[in-house]
Amino acid sequence: MWSQLILVILAAAASVRCAAAATSGGKWDMLLKNVGISAMHMQLLNNNRVIMFDRTDFGHSNLSLPNHKCRTYPSNKGTLIVDCTAHSVEYDVHTNTIRPLMVLTDFWCSSGAVMPDGSLVQTGGYHGGDHAVRVFKPCDNGSCDWQENVSGLIQRRWYATNQILPDGRQIIIGGRRQFNYEFYPKTGLTVSYNLPFLFQTNDPGIENNLYPFVFLNVDGNLFIFANNRSILFDYHKNVVVRTYPNVPGGDPRSYPSTGSAVLLPLKMTQGDEVEAEVLVCGGAPKGSYTSANKSHKFVNALDSCGRIKINEAKPQWVMDKMPMPRVMGDMLLLPNAKVLIINGASAGTAGWEMGRDPVLNPVLYNPDENIESRFEVQNPSKIPRMYHSSTILLGDGRVLVGGSNPHIKYDFTGVLFPTELSLESFSPSYLDPIYAYLRPTIISPVSRIKIGYGQRVPIRFSVPGRVKMDMVRVTMIAPSFTTHSFSMNQRLLVLRSEDVKIVGRSKYQIRVVTPGSGNLAPSGYYMIFVVHQEIPRFELSGVADFDNWGKKEEEGRKFGAFDSLRERRGGGFERDESWGKKKEDVGSVRPKLNLQPRNVPIGEEVQNGGVVKPKGLNPFGDARPREEVLREKGQDWKEVDKKLESLKLKENEATSDGPGFGKRSFGSGNGQSGGNGDRSERSWRKPVDVDVHPQRLVNCIF
Repeated sequence: MWSQLILVILAAAASVRCAAAATSGGKWDMLLKNVGISAMHMQLLNNNRVIMFDRTDFGHSNLSLPNHKCRTYPSNKGTLIVDCTAHSVEYDVHTNTIRPLMVLTDFWCSSGAVMPDGSLVQTGGYHGGDHAVRVFKPCDNGSCDWQENVSGLIQRRWYATNQILPDGRQIIIGGRRQFNYEFYPKTGLTVSYNLPFLFQTNDPGIENNLYPFVFLNVDGNLFIFANNRSILFDYHKNVVVRTYPNVPGGDPRSYPSTGSAVLLPLKMTQGDEVEAEVLVCGGAPKGSYTSANKSHKFVNALDSCGRIKINEAKPQWVMDKMPMPRVMGDMLLLPNAKVLIINGASAGTAGWEMGRDPVLNPVLYNPDENIESRFEVQNPSKIPRMYHSSTILLGDGRVLVGGSNPHIKYDFTGVLFPTELSLESFSPSYLDPIYAYLRPTIISPVSRIKIGYGQRVPIRFSVPGRVKMDMVRVTMIAPSFTTHSFSMNQRLLVLRSEDVKIVGRSKYQIRVVTPGSGNLAPSGYYMIFVVHQEIPRFELSGVADFDNWGKKEEEGRKFGAFDSLRERRGGGFERDESWGKKKEDVGSVRPKLNLQPRNVPIGEEVQNGGVVKPKGLNPFGDARPREEVLREKGQDWKEVDKKLESLKLKENEATSDGPGFGKRSFGSGNGQSGGNGDRSERSWRKPVDVDVHPQRLVNCIF
């Protein structure tokens, strides 16, 4: 049923191929100095909220759970530890605020993906969480939280990779000492399948094949890269279709010699044959992990990238050279079909205390340029983003950056790279306000839309300035689950357009053809950008609503019931002096981070002990406790909670007989590891006292 439709999230965008090259190299903005946790994992959801989480086994975070909620877990000595702090948060992009979430199991170094219905399904972790499946279903009223099945997996999964398949399932590949794969949701067979390639790429004592890079090929098979090798794999038949040449030089690119990789934009404009090409960048030379771990000598990272066209008759790696070496870097696909390489270090490897010389400058990579001019160095951040940092693309074209904690616990003083609880955004040059006159705004469809494969879809948009008809295109991006320098399920498609025409004053229409199958675009939520000479707009238009997902189009929601487009407030797009500065003018000195004790409400304190009040409807200061905000409005948070909980119970009663995610069976067969666990509805665990927050926005848009 998932293979019949794709979901679309619309985002207006623009670009200026010539002009963007002459700008400042991007702009950094501090969003929140302290979100309470270090963002090891990130996922953008369809309601413009970002789910972030860290480990749960290291002790207290810097963000307390509301309403005196706590969890207990066993220590190494067998005693119970009581933890009343949050290790996961929901970040609201529109209001720049966070909401603490409660999780019971440890999702340290785990993996995940968003299902076609918009639910984040997150798998594996450490100790009691290594067999767990956790589900977060987005909501707008602040009542949603993690639901957990502690025995949802067949094998323990730690440092694994998840990939959405054309039929809507996830395939979960590898993990520490797991040379196999399995699927979620479970069908009748609760089994895992051996994958010898993972054993063959394992370096004893080092591994160098964790978090393998996995991409869905346009033929429906999987491209899997681990260490320095890659295969094309038919998961239906459990056979290797082809084996690719090793990357020249033979150096490892997978964790802990962590490089990164993307499937370059799939261009539907090339006719029936869509070329699939993989780009792998950075990593660490052979022996780097051992040198850092045992000798405390930190070898320079790799400065090379390799590209390979995976469907050619005789595919070969073509090598590029980056402007600087990089390990633990992230790679993101931008709306204008360029690649952003960001975060990481220039020496050492991933792992506790094993990285040195942070790389503060992002780099833009243009795959369509000549090899001599593909890279463009961007302005630096002031904050090192080392091991356990992460980054994702937002729907407004900005890049969200957070995390960094190379320590076993949270350490803020007396260390080279203090634990980072801050959240930044990087705005590529296409967001410079000087290009506002070239930036399109999508008029229709404005918000929620369901479309099928191979459909012709008209998109209307407006542009204040003059439009070059031959420089308008439409790109479609699947939001990624990012951790440990790899963005799982990241995918960008350049749609085929048939005509661009004027339909009114400063108004235009472009008709595009959607991808033809789930092999090209698996079912799910996508962001769509209208691109005019290459600069995405900082307005968003809505979300795809799929409560009726899987029904025929005429039975589901009718088109036209869309939220109105609203101008976003804040977000770092004010016209300030940092735009247009030369690179050397942008500060690169890391400011001192003043962290409060975990039992102090998040906020910027002043000398008299008060809290700085917001300067408008959408303050861009630190997050503030919800109880405090309600108290200022003369409302009792306990009474608000009671009302919301009452509404929630009524909603649950009304839908108790209908289909629900929590009722999906996990199968009942015996697995090889943890197979005796209950994978049915009964084993789902949800905190009884779920924190219910009132929504503080009006019609949040995405």
